[in-house]
Amino acid sequence: MVVRGAAAAGKGLCECLGLAVLRRRGRKKQATAQGNEERREGKVGGGEEKGSGPGKMSQRINQAVNRVTLTNVAVVRLKRNGKRYEVACYANKISQYRQGIESMEETLQTTSIFENVSKATLYRKAQLLEAFGTDDEEAICKIILDKGVAQITERERENNYEKMFKNVATLVSEMCVNSQTMRPYPVSTIETAMKDTLHFSVDPSHPAKKQAIEAIRRLEKVLPLKRTQMLV
Repeated sequence: MVVRGAAAAGKGLCECLGLAVLRRRGRKKQATAQGNEERREGKVGGGEEKGSGPGKMSQRINQAVNRVTLTNVAVVRLKRNGKRYEVACYANKISQYRQGIESMEETLQTTSIFENVSKATLYRKAQLLEAFGTDDEEAICKIILDKGVAQITERERENNYEKMFKNVATLVSEMCVNSQTMRPYPVSTIETAMKDTLHFSVDPSHPAKKQAIEAIRRLEKVLPLKRTQMLV
């Protein structure tokens, strides 16, 4: 009886110890899982603090939008009272603005008035008021665009001249025919007559159509030329 009682007691103790071990293992697994979850959350949170969260992204986007970058800049300069006043324009828009094709808003990169565009030095409103009688920057920009001189390189000046010369000759070819054959002249023929016979010069800042009409008036004296009838 004593032996059986001891055996039963030993069996009960083993069962209790086994249950305790299982419980400890369960708690350890639960703690490990919870720690892993916390570490994962900590990594995500740390990423947001370092700039990957929506708030930081919005801030970066706003900074990019607010940054003003001038590219493809052409300068129009006006000298007044010994000082120069400059505006920053798009290089290919100045002549189109002066021909009435482009608006001032599409021509200017900014309405700021510069003392020197390349150095980004601006005039204060009090200085503009003294020089122009107004501190309205848009009104001053219009004065500079209308009366100022475009600062372009010699190569750009030559390219603009050649492009305008070609445009005028093309318009003449489209607007006229040979009065003897009633066929249009090739553009190359018109160009040769304008250049070699008439020594005709064009102005890149003036409308091409107006110059083409003047070219026709002079070409009629050296070529059998006739204006075509416009179809209505």
